[in-house]
Amino acid sequence: MVNSLTSKLQIGSPLASLYLLGNPDHYTNMKFKVFWWKSYVYEVEKSWRSEKDLETPVNDEPGSGMRTCPDTEEDVEAEAVILRKNLNGYVGTTNVDDYKFRAESCEKICLYEYIQMSTKLKRTKQQLHEFLTTVLFRSIRPACDL
Repeated sequence: MVNSLTSKLQIGSPLASLYLLGNPDHYTNMKFKVFWWKSYVYEVEKSWRSEKDLETPVNDEPGSGMRTCPDTEEDVEAEAVILRKNLNGYVGTTNVDDYKFRAESCEKICLYEYIQMSTKLKRTKQQLHEFLTTVLFRSIRPACDL
C-alpha cells in the first residue's frame, strides 16, 4: 500500500481513501482474464516453421522492420508449467495445452472466444470419482447414455 501511494506525485482524497479501505483503484463491473498471448503465438509459429527454419533466424538485420523469430526454445520467455499429480505420476501442463487439447465440442470455437468463455475449476474428490466412472463406463459401453 505504501509503495502504491508513494509512486504517485499527487493523490486525491478519494483515491487515498480507496487505498486505506483496501478497495480497488479502478471503477469497472468487468472481470478481465489474463491471457499470455506470446506462448500461443510461439506454439503456432513452431508448428508452421520447418526444421530448416528453426535452425536459421528469419532476419538478423536490425532496423529492417521484420520480426526475428526465436532460434531455440530458450529464446522464448519461459512459460509457467504446472505440475499435476495423476494416477500414473506427475504431468506438466501449460495454458496452451488447455486450448490445444480442448473437448471435441469446443473444436470450432476460436481462441478469443475460448479464453473469454472458459473457466478452470478444481474438481472435488466426489466429482472426480463421478467423472472417472462415467468416462470408464462410456469407454466400455460407448452406445449407452447416462
